[in-house]
Amino acid sequence: MPDESLAAGRTNAGLEVIDRQTDALVMGLDREITHEKLRIAVDAILNGAAFIGTNPDLLLPTAGRLEPASQI
Repeated sequence: MPDESLAAGRTNAGLEVIDRQTDALVMGLDREITHEKLRIAVDAILNGAAFIGTNPDLLLPTAGRLEPASQI
């Protein structure tokens, strides 16, 4: 499930998800990331979208290990 607080912040800022040219790509933690989502993100960035990471952490400590965090 995508980060609900990120979705709420987007809505509160008056931003919307659209199916045409993307001006900015905002990335938060997504525990259900897929190749398709990454492909869409890469396409948007290569077509000029600004990339905004919500957090500078590269790793997320979890029970007994480290996992990729929200910034890539």
